[in-house]
Amino acid sequence: MKIFQTLSFLAALVVGQIAAEEAVAKQLYHVTVPKVVFDLALKEYGAELDVWDASLVESDKIKADIYATEESINKFRGGKTELREASPLVKIEQDVVDMPMLIKETAAAKATCSSRTSRHLQAINATNYVNNAFFDCWRTSDEVYSFLDTLVKENSLVFSKIANVSTTYEGRTIPGYKLSTGGSGKKAIYVQGLIHAREWHAGSTTFYTIAALLDGLNNNDSTLKPLVTQYDWYFVPIVNLDGFIYTHSSSGDRLWRKNRRKINTRTYGVDLNRNFGPQKYFGLGGESPSAQTYPGSAPLSEPETAGIYKFIKTLPLAGALDVHAYSGLVLRPFGNQRAQVPAPWGTKLKTLGDNVKKAIQVNNTYTYTSQTAAELYLSYGSFMDSIFLEFNNTATLSFEMEGNNFVVSESVIRPGGKHVFQGIVQFARELTAYYS
Repeated sequence: MKIFQTLSFLAALVVGQIAAEEAVAKQLYHVTVPKVVFDLALKEYGAELDVWDASLVESDKIKADIYATEESINKFRGGKTELREASPLVKIEQDVVDMPMLIKETAAAKATCSSRTSRHLQAINATNYVNNAFFDCWRTSDEVYSFLDTLVKENSLVFSKIANVSTTYEGRTIPGYKLSTGGSGKKAIYVQGLIHAREWHAGSTTFYTIAALLDGLNNNDSTLKPLVTQYDWYFVPIVNLDGFIYTHSSSGDRLWRKNRRKINTRTYGVDLNRNFGPQKYFGLGGESPSAQTYPGSAPLSEPETAGIYKFIKTLPLAGALDVHAYSGLVLRPFGNQRAQVPAPWGTKLKTLGDNVKKAIQVNNTYTYTSQTAAELYLSYGSFMDSIFLEFNNTATLSFEMEGNNFVVSESVIRPGGKHVFQGIVQFARELTAYYS
């Protein structure tokens, strides 16, 4: 008994020490730095710097939102000689938002909203899904699947559930959904969301897209129905299911990004959007397991990505979209190299991205930017690069939703969803020209 008590006491000490170390307060900082300084800081101290948002300001500067401790954020002004010398060019501002309090307040608001709209499934209108109270609130995975499964029952001739597209590290099944008016020989458009668990707005936009397409079909919308008739649409609305559930858990972390793979006794998670191939570009960032962008041990090492890749290989793929939050960007390949995509595909991708950006911008006061992913910083192993490089130059883009935080009011769900939906529709319209 004494031995057991001693071991329990030591275990408690270890847990307490870990908790104390992890309790070091992180804050959200707004950083403006020369691009070369930004790249160097990420290379040297990336495990300590959680980049939420980044955008080019002028041709040689990066403006970024970074979640970090005060000690870590000051690495932009210290550490390696190059960083110290560039210190006068670095601007760092601490955000006024108290993130722990914001997370607590939005969790309470989510619970209240869910209770207030508990009968949203009973109020479904087959020609107006986007205005259903489901979109009034941030939703758990159970609520999401209940809503989408109800849409399957309501639209069984055109909308179906694919029970097992992939599986998660913790053993959950990842479902997908197919929207098709039937017929043979159709090309496929694939759309996914929530590959990063904390990007709830990206998820709600994927759900919104499904609802809006069904509304268009049921209302005989002359602008939408032809696109649903021309293509078969496939959706995986929650790629990172384990991580997404963890962000909703009272014992979890609202800002969790990666999956939930156990790396060691203190470290969890692989960034699923760094876990794709090609092998030539995999893991070149050298991220440590504690980094937010840790790519895993090998391409497709994670059950989530391996299953999705295998599923996509079965599709007659015309285009693939990956929805993220936040930054207000329409990104195109490459992300894994500075080189431009060879002709004619580089020009075709630019035209595609630019036209999609214009569509998102209609009736939208938030300004989006169309660019290659590498114009911000190099990222290896992304879904988007894998689709283009491993699927014969397939049309692919990555959306970064509008916004200024991962934790935002539910009031943004419909407006943001509508804006990006306009871009997704334009993407489908552009495919004929892309392949001509």
